Amino acid sequence: MKKLLALIGIALFAFILLSIDLNEMLTFLSKADLTLIALAILILVSTIAVRCAKWFLILKKQGIELSFWKAFKYYYIGIVLGTFTPGRLGDFAKALYLKEHGLAKVFACVLVDRLADISVLFLTGLLASVLFSLYFSIEVFSSAMVMLLIVLFCLAAYIFLNEPLLKKLLKPFYNHLVPARFKTQLRQGFGSFIKTSHSIVKSKKLILAVLVISFISWALLIYASYLIALALSLNVSLSFLFLVIPVTTLVMLIPISISGIGTRDATTIILFSLVGIAAEQAFAFSLLFFALSLIVAALGIPLFMSEKLDLSIA
Repeated sequence: MKKLLALIGIALFAFILLSIDLNEMLTFLSKADLTLIALAILILVSTIAVRCAKWFLILKKQGIELSFWKAFKYYYIGIVLGTFTPGRLGDFAKALYLKEHGLAKVFACVLVDRLADISVLFLTGLLASVLFSLYFSIEVFSSAMVMLLIVLFCLAAYIFLNEPLLKKLLKPFYNHLVPARFKTQLRQGFGSFIKTSHSIVKSKKLILAVLVISFISWALLIYASYLIALALSLNVSLSFLFLVIPVTTLVMLIPISISGIGTRDATTIILFSLVGIAAEQAFAFSLLFFALSLIVAALGIPLFMSEKLDLSIA
């Protein structure tokens, strides 16, 4: 069923290709400023370093000591594997590199790191959708949907502070993120996983720091998108992209595409049209942003080659 849903994004991508002037889009793309593109790549790599700092703080709070460089290597390798391999090995690989500290404990740190990013994306995406409704009279998400999502978010936050309910909340995430081959071995460590997750969430100073760093990483990502827009000579403001990028990223989470192909592009075209950007130009922006993300991930391949990954958990 999931694979069938992913075909929706592919079909949407094909529809876009058939609906635009490809020659015009390619000509527009070929005129991109390479200096600004290189700077955007540098900012995207910096974004990874900032996101790693968040994970580094979480690990340190749990008494897991390692150098920031080591943490950065493991974090970057997770991005490489998450980008170029199927399944969920990317996130899990970071835990495997530190399994001597207790796999369930380390995996809890990975999960909280991911949940912090998702929470910030969720809040900024909803805020951006509301602002789009106010300033452009377009409903990205209906008012009822926004209210429902806010209520669900507040409910989830409440459950996180209640350990018995926390276990029920985290178990689906645990089951979803852990590859099938490791589920049996890790079931015994689920208690440690819950205890670690709860101790992290209960640390108000740590959670505040983690959320602030998440916001900074998103701001850097949006600035990188602004550099891409400048490289293409697009007439869009940085403030406009602060609305666009969270919404497009939030839409990408809908499980009807592969890596956001189709859904990201269609959303970008629709939102850019609000400020008079042609579909060909918006599509070029979306493709270039995606291509640079792949390039940045590929830059981490030497790190992966330099660090042996032991998939056993015994």
